[in-house]
Amino acid sequence: MINCLPALSRKPNEHSNLNPEARVRCRQAVTSLGRSAKGKTDMMRLFLIFCIVVCTSGGSSIAQVAAPNRIVANAQHTYEFGACEQQLMWHDAGKLAAQLEHLDAMKKAGCGWVRLSLIYPTNMDKNLFALLQHCNKLDIKVLMVIEQGRPQLYPAGTKRRPGSEPPGQPAWPCYRLSELDLKKAEAHLRRFFAELRARKIRIHAFELFNEINWFAFNGDLPLVEGGLMIDEKTDWDHPVFVQYREGLDRVGRLTKTLHDLNKWIFKGEPEIISAGLVAYDTMNIGWMKKVKGCIVDQKLTLQLLHGSHPKQKGTTNWLKYVDGIGMHIYPATVDLNPKTALAEIAADLDPCRTVPGIGSAKPFWITECGYSISKFGNDERRRYNQHTVFYNALDAYDRDGSIKAVMQFGWSKETTSSYAVWDHGKFYKTADIFKVRSAEQGVALDADKRRK
Repeated sequence: MINCLPALSRKPNEHSNLNPEARVRCRQAVTSLGRSAKGKTDMMRLFLIFCIVVCTSGGSSIAQVAAPNRIVANAQHTYEFGACEQQLMWHDAGKLAAQLEHLDAMKKAGCGWVRLSLIYPTNMDKNLFALLQHCNKLDIKVLMVIEQGRPQLYPAGTKRRPGSEPPGQPAWPCYRLSELDLKKAEAHLRRFFAELRARKIRIHAFELFNEINWFAFNGDLPLVEGGLMIDEKTDWDHPVFVQYREGLDRVGRLTKTLHDLNKWIFKGEPEIISAGLVAYDTMNIGWMKKVKGCIVDQKLTLQLLHGSHPKQKGTTNWLKYVDGIGMHIYPATVDLNPKTALAEIAADLDPCRTVPGIGSAKPFWITECGYSISKFGNDERRRYNQHTVFYNALDAYDRDGSIKAVMQFGWSKETTSSYAVWDHGKFYKTADIFKVRSAEQGVALDADKRRK
């Protein structure tokens, strides 16, 4: 069980660079898990985290990573692994041949999955279907995000909420989910599914919307001077909270529609994933206030979709129509001590697991995660090492099988210059993580088969 951890240093604090805030957060994660532990799997994970805390806080510390490949070789995981390239249909001035190179490079790097966006219909419709067919040919599984920013989902003439200035920093003008036209949205999905079926294209999972609890993608959440964070302490009748809940109800109803269409047209084979949520607990509050951000706690969002909030009445459990729970993890701290990454993962995921079924019957899909190059002074070796530590910590968290799939953000420089691992023929060092993770998954799956 401890093989996923690096060797321990016995020299007191020689390698430790864990800041006090992260140390407290780690211990809080242990305490929280201890209170909610049920059965052997939870106790096993509690013991694992406990070992990390004890071994690193009282006279000895986990050494910084000098040889990340050695550490990775000891890790095993059964979750599937891929990359995000949502805006691929917009790249390379619409030149299909150049866009296909992105997918070829992903296959070469060892990506098992790609996360793409449904921006159909656009003026590049044929490209979208050609890209999906190429994924099928390469045996790259597709997670298709059904984007909420399409005008086809709203009444004609619907206005977007204004975005940040300058636009997109970080919020673009966006539609209010409370204004979703469910009949138009269903018609949009039916047309797309008919195109997929006619072309015999296989989609492996659908993710309904993206970051609905963050103002950059949900117009029901306004720009607020000084920022606004909505959680369990927020007044139930707060006008922003009321409007957010109206939007969530429409999202829930569309989730059922997606489920029913998927069952009817594709026999339910593609999995349905709830929208990847921004992590409230590790949000950079200072930055959020500066950009006038508004965020809703991810646990509260899931609780409302589950219909189990104590103030809800006559509600439906919309989560019964999904197979997995989307989450996004962007660690705030650069630190080669695995306990820091593990604490941040626990802070993001553990609160969600208080909602019945999440993390067990409904496993997590981490549909975005990663570290930007800017955090490492453009030193790719350091960024690769940090990703190695993060995925080791994710493996440790996943000992109970609570994670189904992980998508690293992002892939190409055109999608994101700060998170890219590839730029038209040039692989950055961090791209090596895909081959390493694919090899580890194969070892773990083989071991599982032998045990069974």
